[in-house]
Amino acid sequence: MRLQQQQSRLALAGALVPLLGGSAYMLKLTPAGLNLTPMSFLLAGLIYFVTLFRFRLFDLVPVARDMLSESMSDGVLVPDLHQRLLDINPAAQQLTGISVTCLGQPLRQLGSS
Repeated sequence: MRLQQQQSRLALAGALVPLLGGSAYMLKLTPAGLNLTPMSFLLAGLIYFVTLFRFRLFDLVPVARDMLSESMSDGVLVPDLHQRLLDINPAAQQLTGISVTCLGQPLRQLGSS
């Protein structure tokens, strides 16, 4: 899953939690006197905290790099220190025939198949 999708999904989840908590209280779906709205805002804050620091919500460099890599006409393979495939852009997929399902496999193994 791409970074943008993770960021978007977590931001949406953070926005939906208070909406659902408040709606449940207003529709009397909670036990009498139990207002879930304050707790749902706490949960939303935790979701946004994780999104902000773990998935770098406002850091545009990874998003721009991802968009550039996906749209460029040159093939790009990204290996890790152990020579396993970390990422491949669409141009490299066309040139090599390697698919995204091969992520994490050793490059030697991909070259022989």
